[in-house]
Amino acid sequence: MAVSKDSKTGVWRATFYYTDWKGERVRKRKSGFKTQKEAKVWEHQQITIMEHSCEGFIKDLAPVYLEAKQKSLKPSTCMAYAYTFNRYIIPYFGNKKANEIKPVDIHEWHLYETNRGVTANNLRERHVVLSSFLNYLVRFYGLKSNPCNLCGPPPAGTKRKNNFWTYDQYTKAMEWAIPYVSEVKNNRLTRSCLLIVNILYWTGMRVGEVIALRSKDIDGSIIHVTRNMMMFNKKITTPKTKSSIRDVFISPILESEIKEFIEQIPYHDENELLFGVSWKSVSNFLSKICKNADVPKIRVHDLRHSHASFLIEKNYPIIAIKERLGHKNIQTTLNIYGHLYPNKDKEIADALNQYIIKK
Repeated sequence: MAVSKDSKTGVWRATFYYTDWKGERVRKRKSGFKTQKEAKVWEHQQITIMEHSCEGFIKDLAPVYLEAKQKSLKPSTCMAYAYTFNRYIIPYFGNKKANEIKPVDIHEWHLYETNRGVTANNLRERHVVLSSFLNYLVRFYGLKSNPCNLCGPPPAGTKRKNNFWTYDQYTKAMEWAIPYVSEVKNNRLTRSCLLIVNILYWTGMRVGEVIALRSKDIDGSIIHVTRNMMMFNKKITTPKTKSSIRDVFISPILESEIKEFIEQIPYHDENELLFGVSWKSVSNFLSKICKNADVPKIRVHDLRHSHASFLIEKNYPIIAIKERLGHKNIQTTLNIYGHLYPNKDKEIADALNQYIIKK
């Protein structure tokens, strides 16, 4: 740090060094001050700013943050964060410096995304990722404050209702789908999609878990769930949580269908993907079923909800359902499916009636 006077012009200049966000030493200099005091005031102000702000561009700081998060987040979550940055955050904020982003910029981003048709819940998820990133800069790179915290998150949307097929609706769907698949020529794709739909309905597995299956993961009446395919980049990762790594028992009929499917695959390697289809293909096939079989339109993930609702209807214990679905804890299961128990209290009262001693 130095303040000096130019002997030729008579003006003062200030020079100092600081370490930038990359950890590199940088010299900053300014001249033209009329007095030594003015030069020292500017020098002091600039040092204060550099010690309490972050000069890096968002597009340059994002990779640093994502690399750091790899130590604390599972790979699939890191990939989801990277996708959110590359697709939604960097295109909007990439050329802004972190210390230039104000709460109003966050608010305007919310409006921009909303006007593009982004749902409230998806926008809140993106806001969480951006806020986490800015908190990281506050903690490690001297950003004064997190503008996301000052702006606040976007309003929450209406919680999406979990749709599902009843057993009768599933039966009606299969009455259309099975003949349709048998009539399609070169029907490897449609046969794969049909079997995936059946596995999803009768096991409650996540679609990424099913698409990532290999024949070596099928052990008779047991499906070993150890992998998951990410929807957005088609990469294979470990399942969502440790509890998602599980063995799912299947019925003899479903076991037979899977075995027959594997036997009809020529030159099949047990280490290769069993189905070789995308989530989009399954989604399109399911939409075709819904349209032609005249059953409620559901998403692929709703087949998981359909399985859970079937088990609840058959009075299987909630703890058994939690284990089968691979939920992290029973509270997750109750939060998602607790509304399917509205009439159980009346059933309990009726059942207790036989034990009450009349006075």
